[in-house]
Parts: sequence; structure tokens; C-alpha cells
Amino acid sequence: MWKKVDQNKFIKTLTENKFLVVIISKITEGYFLKVFCCDLNSYSEKDVEQAIQSRGLTNTDCKEEVVIAVSEYYNRFEWACKCDTLTDLFYELNSTTRFDMMLLADFNLE
Repeated sequence: MWKKVDQNKFIKTLTENKFLVVIISKITEGYFLKVFCCDLNSYSEKDVEQAIQSRGLTNTDCKEEVVIAVSEYYNRFEWACKCDTLTDLFYELNSTTRFDMMLLADFNLE
């Protein structure tokens, strides 16, 4: 099940330590979509701490926020794409991640 972690950041738990992360950014001519598959077992404790500190994360009890911090810090995304229109964005989200579109209900798409 997909969960909203921040205004433009979403996460889906695959296993206890493996997650799918979606980050959507509004850009001048559309949207930029990044998808990460983050396996916390692939990072040392020191790597995770470094990502947490660099992001100024204070709530390390929230595993989802830690995963987002690690994903953004190391930027090892599975794929990224520019979507010119909302239709393109919805297509990419649905066809590649089976994303729950209801999570975009309060997302500023304009």
C-alpha cells in the first residue's frame, strides 16, 4: 500500500527493509518523476547516519522518512523522466508503479 510521506514524496513497503519511493517535482514545463527502489540492507549504518545528518532529519523513528533521506542523499534512482502533461505523469505512475492516484488529491498539480 502506498503512503504519503511529504507533499511530493510517496513510499510503498515491499519488504521489511525494501521500499519503492516516488518523488514528483513540478518544473516549468511539466513534472519530473523519480522512482527509487531502496533496500536499507544495501547501506551500512554509517551510510544511513550520514544521509540522516545531511538532511537534518530529526525523527529517525519514522522508517519511511529515513528511507526518503537515504534515497535522496545517495540518488540511486531506478529511473527518472520528465512528464510534459498530467496525463503523461498519471500514465507513468500507473504503468510502472501501480501508484495510488488518490494520494495526489491534495498535491499542487498546477
